[in-house]
Amino acid sequence: MRALIHYFVFIVTATTVLATLTLPEPCSIVSPSSVTFGQETSNWTTEFVMEGTTTGPQIAVDSLNRPHIAADTWFAPVQYGFRVNGTWVVEPLKVGWGMADIDIDSTGRPHIAGLWNYDPYRCFYAVRTNGTWDHYEAPFAYEIKLDSKGNPHLLSARRISPSLHNLQHAYLSGGSWIVEDIPSLIITGYIGWVSFALGPDDTPHVLVYDDRGYIQKNVTYAHETPRGWEFEIIESGVYESYGWKHGSLAIAPDGTPHAAYYAQESYDYTRRFLRHAIRTISGWKVETVDSEGLGFNPTILVSTNGTPRIGYVSSMEGIFRIKYAAFGGESWNIEYALNFSPPSGLNPTEFALDRCDNPHLVFNTFDSIDGSRVVMYATKGKPCPPEPEENSVSLDIDPDTLNLKSRGRWITAYMRAENASVHDIDVSTILLQDALVPERWDFQGDILMLKFNRQELQSLLQIGDSIEIKLSGKWKDGESFEAYDYIRVINPGKK
Repeated sequence: MRALIHYFVFIVTATTVLATLTLPEPCSIVSPSSVTFGQETSNWTTEFVMEGTTTGPQIAVDSLNRPHIAADTWFAPVQYGFRVNGTWVVEPLKVGWGMADIDIDSTGRPHIAGLWNYDPYRCFYAVRTNGTWDHYEAPFAYEIKLDSKGNPHLLSARRISPSLHNLQHAYLSGGSWIVEDIPSLIITGYIGWVSFALGPDDTPHVLVYDDRGYIQKNVTYAHETPRGWEFEIIESGVYESYGWKHGSLAIAPDGTPHAAYYAQESYDYTRRFLRHAIRTISGWKVETVDSEGLGFNPTILVSTNGTPRIGYVSSMEGIFRIKYAAFGGESWNIEYALNFSPPSGLNPTEFALDRCDNPHLVFNTFDSIDGSRVVMYATKGKPCPPEPEENSVSLDIDPDTLNLKSRGRWITAYMRAENASVHDIDVSTILLQDALVPERWDFQGDILMLKFNRQELQSLLQIGDSIEIKLSGKWKDGESFEAYDYIRVINPGKK
């Protein structure tokens, strides 16, 4: 998820005891904007998130398929934003400056790691619980990944001497950070970029650009095994353009590593490609995905069925384009997410996938009108409902489009149970949008029909094409449940 690796953080101890710091300021709500910078493709929608950031924001998607963003700033705290009911909520952390990265645990809590205030030799780790941020010291912060238990893992680079570098991995255990060197990646030369991923068994995997000058220029993969760390060279003789992170690593659900990286052959600037590599039994299989323009700042993602997707930046004749490539089984399908023309400019992009294989994109650019720097969000596809759980319920709200000028009396909710019966629901516990109780209800076979006051619900909603409606309650045995649907809310004639 990280955009740059030019902020190296060196450590002097192997463990750091956690210490809780100050709490954040109250959050602010930012409404989505329909602003389009350059040309937007028809199946991608774009929203304004926040102003005032500098380099590349980072994105992660939670188990309810909602996007979360960490945006780094110069001389100001890191900003955190999340999208709910078609609205971006943005709040600052008390610490942070420059780079920051984000991941989301299985309970929906965001975890952020980054540089401490104005101190390039000090880093923080923060987690948000019940609306409150707890901040801790961290040994370093370049990328953050959460394991299956929700514990954070960090990666960074360390300069051993003027001509030697190595990578370090840290993880939180028992309230302290455990730091280990990756001995197989002691590099004579310059580390251009790194990418970090955890496998299904929480094993760390690393992708790194190892520039040893005229001696060797490698894209290298390393992973931890029972025998220790081992490395493999994916491709040699790869030249790159420094400044952005030009490689990305992802692990498929079956444990197969996938890599995407920008490759330039020798010093020939006309031969620049986006590569995809997959690790097979017989070694790494490398292919060219795109040979038009640049494959800058790729993010590789793997869908739930194991097929790769790559988001990246391309540039031809001074026009920046954000592209999205999806492997269709035999070939790559490439589309434009967004096009940019000078003087808008474009900083590194990041992508994430939800459970329904919908891509989510965050990027930093300049407002084409006043030149201010802004963070934008884009996505495509239908809203993705949460994955059904055992003894779960599904929700269907009628009408699908809610006209705020309508004087109708009711909103109807239809509930169906999965692996259970709607007759086992305690109707007295049901709430819509955490506030409204049903005024009427009736069992219609295997469907529970509920009527809610239309005007009361309308007072809780904002205008938008995909507004989330939440229904919560309890089963008769006391277990809680939640169900979601998405509707369109309009207010004709309002400017």
